Amino acid sequence: MRRTILPVVALCLTVLLSGSVPAEDDPEAAYWSYLEALKSGDVEAVNGAVSVRWREEIAEMTDDLEELLEMISMFLPEEIRIADRLVDAANSTATLRLVGKSRLDGKDMFGTVSLVKEE
Repeated sequence: MRRTILPVVALCLTVLLSGSVPAEDDPEAAYWSYLEALKSGDVEAVNGAVSVRWREEIAEMTDDLEELLEMISMFLPEEIRIADRLVDAANSTATLRLVGKSRLDGKDMFGTVSLVKEE
């Protein structure tokens, strides 16, 4: 199973890709693993982490994933933390509410990440 991050609903938090992280049962661990792959610009790790559907959408946007990851990393807030989490009883979906600090003005930024386990 894989825990998949669905398209991120980010209210001024970040421009992240949707993804999945293999073999993660803990939603927070799945998110942190995904974020580290994104920040490091590791194209192979990000490609291995994103869902098939989202990988197809990315391919339609650009054929230079490395450049896209670099651009996304520039917009990531600092000091991201998980403020709240909601996990369904079957542990198949989760919602994480995030808070981070803007790189521009240091103000709090808020966002939501939805995760779902994939086979």
